[in-house]
Amino acid sequence: MNVYFASYQSIMLLKGGPRTQILQTKQGLEKLGVKVSFFETWQELQAGKCDLIHLFGANIGTYHLAREIHKLGIPMIVTPIFYSLHSTRFLRTALRLDRFIRKSYHGFWMDYGLLADICNWAEGILPNTESERRLLEEGLLIAGEKQYVIPNGVEERFYNADSALFRNKYGVDKFILNVGHVGPGRKNVLRLISAVNNIETPTVIIGRIENNSYGRMC
Repeated sequence: MNVYFASYQSIMLLKGGPRTQILQTKQGLEKLGVKVSFFETWQELQAGKCDLIHLFGANIGTYHLAREIHKLGIPMIVTPIFYSLHSTRFLRTALRLDRFIRKSYHGFWMDYGLLADICNWAEGILPNTESERRLLEEGLLIAGEKQYVIPNGVEERFYNADSALFRNKYGVDKFILNVGHVGPGRKNVLRLISAVNNIETPTVIIGRIENNSYGRMC
């Protein structure tokens, strides 16, 4: 089986969780005998050259690519990488508003409408959690029968690691751990730092610190 992986253009520059997910999924599929290639922006994509395209990220950064894949009739699987603090009722309302505005005013886009389009074009949707699946089905009206929850895994080097290595080097035990970029406001690291300053439990923060105002405050 010949599969292409595709995503938004900045995926390798951001060095975040989606990149790790892509690289680890590629490695796992290749162990099963699947040929996995990365789709290059400058190559011409033709139906028949691959059996399937797996798109990571359903958003404005992947929308036009997904639309052209759909036009070509190439089967597409989507890992949306979507979460929202809004209720499913709010999402349904936003989706209806998006549909109405698109018919009335050309060139007006809403994130939820783009996400719904991409998922509707796909043969299958792979949310990472049951919560994400519920948001997609009940909020954005994506058919539940084509959704398959695929939880993010843990690399064996972490799963089988000896925690004594860390304890002995840094002298901390029974600590709060936060792993992720320090800089994007949505990750709430600054509020975490403020909160743990008021308790006695040691805290370990691991991640690339972005050179922006939020990262510097952290």
